Amino acid sequence: MRNKPFILFITGVSCSGKSSLYDSLKRSKRILASIIIHDIDENGIPAAGLGPWRIFRVEELFHKAIQNYKKGKSTIICGISLPHEVIDSKQYTNSLNIYFLLLQISHKEYKKRSTERHKKYGGYNLKKSFRDNKKLTRKLNHQIKNQKNHFIINTEKYTRRKTLEEMIKIIRKLNK
Repeated sequence: MRNKPFILFITGVSCSGKSSLYDSLKRSKRILASIIIHDIDENGIPAAGLGPWRIFRVEELFHKAIQNYKKGKSTIICGISLPHEVIDSKQYTNSLNIYFLLLQISHKEYKKRSTERHKKYGGYNLKKSFRDNKKLTRKLNHQIKNQKNHFIINTEKYTRRKTLEEMIKIIRKLNK
C-alpha cells in the first residue's frame, strides 16, 4: 500500500534556520525521490522584503503542492508562512494532508544571529527587525500550536546536522 502524500510547511522567523534546513534537505541522500522541496525565496527576494510577494509566493507554491499531491507526491515548502494564509486560501480543503513545522529560536538568539547577518550583508534596520521579530514570533507560536498537525524544532539547541536528523525523523513519521 502506498503512503498518503503530505504537504509540509516549514516556517519560522528570520535566522531560525529555514534556508539552512532547505539546503540540507536538497543535498540529503535520505530524502525520498517522491518528495518535492521548495524554498519560498528560491528565486530571490525582491527589495520589498516580506511584503505581498511573500503571500503570493506561498499561494503559488501551495498550488504546486496540491498538484503534486494529486499525483501522489509529497511537498515540503520552506519559508515564512503562517497557517492562516494556507487555511484561508481558496485552494485549501480538509482532505489535504497538511502539516506545519515551526523552527523556533529565542529572541536573544534571533538578535545574535540577525546582528551577525547584518554585519555580513547589511541592508536592513536592526531595531525595526528586532521589534518585528517579536510580533512574528508570537503570531507563529500561537498559530502553529493551534494546529493539530504540527511539529516544533528548537534550532537553537541543535547543530545544522542534528536539525536535519530531526527533520528526517518527521518525514519518516509522515511517510508511515
